[in-house]
Amino acid sequence: MTTSRARSSRATATTSSASFLIPVVVADENLVYYQELDLIATRDTVLTVRKTPPAGRLPFQSASARAACRKHEAMGMILYHLVDDVAECYLDLVDGFNDEIDELEDNVEAWSNERVRQRLSDLRHDILHIRRTLAPMRDAVRAVVDDRIEL
Repeated sequence: MTTSRARSSRATATTSSASFLIPVVVADENLVYYQELDLIATRDTVLTVRKTPPAGRLPFQSASARAACRKHEAMGMILYHLVDDVAECYLDLVDGFNDEIDELEDNVEAWSNERVRQRLSDLRHDILHIRRTLAPMRDAVRAVVDDRIEL
């Protein structure tokens, strides 16, 4: 699992860059992994670099950002759609945690104490990792919203 964190910076007066970690929940495997998405944006171009996820899994796709490109939307709107899709992945992650907690509650009496303890420990670890990755992304987006980084 990668330890890099979301970040945003302004390389020049006309170029900005950002890096996001996108969570993917694989419920059948009790697995959360992260895909990295890097982008460089100018006034008229967005370049995205998606690192190939492990085990032959598909890379992150932002259908709404692609549709915005075809509609010839402003660069800010394309980036908005991209960040909105990333945020939606975090909401899916919260839904996945809710399902995992429901499963744990349903089986707390049927599973061994060791299995329950291990599952709680795994969930706690996953939640702490999310906090470490989500806080910098929030800060990066806030910098854009507060006009400290202009798009």
